[in-house]
Amino acid sequence: MWFPYVSFLLLRLVAVITLVMVTEPHKSMITTRPSTGYSLMEIRAHTVGSQLSVVLVEVLERYFVRNHSVTMIERLAVEGRLTYELQSDIVDQVMQGTADSIAYIFRSPAALNRVRRPARFNLFFLDGFAAFERVFSALDPAQHDYFGYYLLVLTQLDDHLLPATLQRLFARLWRLNIVNVNVIAMVRDGDRSRLQHVLLYTYYPYRADGCERIIPQLLHRYEQTDVDGSGSSSPALELFPDKLANLYGCPLTVATFQLPPFVMLQGNTSDATATPTLIGLEGDLVRALGRKLNFSLRVLTPHDGYLWGRIGRKNDPDTATGCIWLVRTERANLTFGRFAIRGDRNAVMRHGLSYYAIRMMVAVSPGRAYTPFEKLFLPFAPRTWVAALFMLAGATVFIAGLEWCRVSRAWLAFLYGRRVRAPLLNLLNVYFGGPVPRDPGQTFARTILMHWILYSFVMRSVYQGLLYDYLQARRNYSHPRTLAALLNRDFRFLSMNGTASYLQPLRGILERTHWLPDDDVYVQRALDVLAGYRDRTALIVDSDRVAYYNRNHYRTGHVHLVGTVLVRLPIGLYYPRKSCLTDTFDRLIDQMVMSGYFTHHLRRYVSYSSLYRQIQAASHPLLAPLTNDQLFGCYELLGGFLLLASAVLLAEMAAPTVRPVRERS
Repeated sequence: MWFPYVSFLLLRLVAVITLVMVTEPHKSMITTRPSTGYSLMEIRAHTVGSQLSVVLVEVLERYFVRNHSVTMIERLAVEGRLTYELQSDIVDQVMQGTADSIAYIFRSPAALNRVRRPARFNLFFLDGFAAFERVFSALDPAQHDYFGYYLLVLTQLDDHLLPATLQRLFARLWRLNIVNVNVIAMVRDGDRSRLQHVLLYTYYPYRADGCERIIPQLLHRYEQTDVDGSGSSSPALELFPDKLANLYGCPLTVATFQLPPFVMLQGNTSDATATPTLIGLEGDLVRALGRKLNFSLRVLTPHDGYLWGRIGRKNDPDTATGCIWLVRTERANLTFGRFAIRGDRNAVMRHGLSYYAIRMMVAVSPGRAYTPFEKLFLPFAPRTWVAALFMLAGATVFIAGLEWCRVSRAWLAFLYGRRVRAPLLNLLNVYFGGPVPRDPGQTFARTILMHWILYSFVMRSVYQGLLYDYLQARRNYSHPRTLAALLNRDFRFLSMNGTASYLQPLRGILERTHWLPDDDVYVQRALDVLAGYRDRTALIVDSDRVAYYNRNHYRTGHVHLVGTVLVRLPIGLYYPRKSCLTDTFDRLIDQMVMSGYFTHHLRRYVSYSSLYRQIQAASHPLLAPLTNDQLFGCYELLGGFLLLASAVLLAEMAAPTVRPVRERS
């Protein structure tokens, strides 16, 4: 019974002895392999196990622990196999110390294919600048977030080359726009057999003593007591400070153009040395960011005939045009100007947070203006006119019927009154406010007359009161209210080239579109033409541009919008793909959006009520006196009646000369 247990113990003992025999030669072999002035065994005993790994674990646990995020590890050793094994030992110890808090992924083609978004937490093990250059020259913004956290561990121990290496390394990182970075390096004390100090270096691109002066700065020194457990770094030490919270007045170059109400340039834009002042919705936004982050602005405007510009080929930035070319070639730090966030732009640039959504709509003329004569018929609705004419025609037919039927004089005297020989003329005279030359004597006739006077008084008062407003108001015929109505009436569409991609799904509109150059001057001219009435012409433009135009040109005319929204486009700032400004700007923009900044500033430049100001004007009486232009319709009507009266007078004067009339009389 005891034999199986004894056999099991013997097998365990043999396995332990074999493991020791295999491990010891391996250690001795590594220990005896030469290196650059020091032994690898000394590094393991005094640095890797007791110093560097402890420092790395502390830094990683303080800054790299995030939910649903992994830390990508990359390592490269070009000086030899020993350095690679040293990095392996460090990685093993670090992962063992943080196994319960941090998830890791090693960089490989298979791992990169599984990355759904750029890695924000990155850990690099490099044995010198050659290894750093080889790794970071192949860095792709699609795989690494350039505004993420970067921790570089230098495993070379040449103290004399360390300052120069750090200088070159940080200069290269700034060209890549990587600022949240720390470099961990090891130095020896006087005794070359011991590695006592672990140093953390970083750099600040913007400082009070200069802009973009890349100077390595010692952030913290870990002494031997810190890593032995008797001490640690100060809890107040910020290893990844916000280096972009204050830019110390350094200039940022922005690419933009004139596009109200979003961007308006004030000043001399033709002078390359002069910086125009930015206003407008987005201009105010960027200037507000400048005040918060303490940076100045240098404005560039494209001069190649493009505003937004074309994207060009993905791997050749020089094939782009306009503001996109300025950003892709990194001549500008950012661009704005109603830039719609689109997939093709996102492939070559980095977009910021969307802070507003524009509505692309169709602007049309308000319709042909009513002539002064046509305005005389506006106070009453068609059915009111029909009712009034029906009453007048009924009274006329009634009087004509009595005369035609030759009713007795007694009945006529009862209905009209005695000695009333022109009842129809009296009817019209009272209706238009004239006096009655002879009052009826009978009670019934007087009652009928009073009812007719009251009815005529009400109709005249209402008509005259409304006519006073309508004569002064600008009134136009209604324009098409739907996109289908525009297409049915064969409208011609105008649009800037920059909006062509949004119209691709709208084939019916795209076939009838005439393209304007990408310049707001042409949009302004088109709006002026529409405000002055241009039938069967429509402009595809954002609703904010029309609201801005109507607010500033309400005295000369209004442009109306068709109610159909063609497309809604989120807009935002665009940066180079390797920009380090995106996250800082997005955080501030999000705070401004939540505080109602854009709603407040939008009212400074546009007024959506101005789109309907004509309709609202009719409900408020105007106190200004009527002008001759407004009364021209009344003059036309008066002239027409005078011509009619003159014609009747001439006909009456000529009647005695006509034989049938003379014989009848």
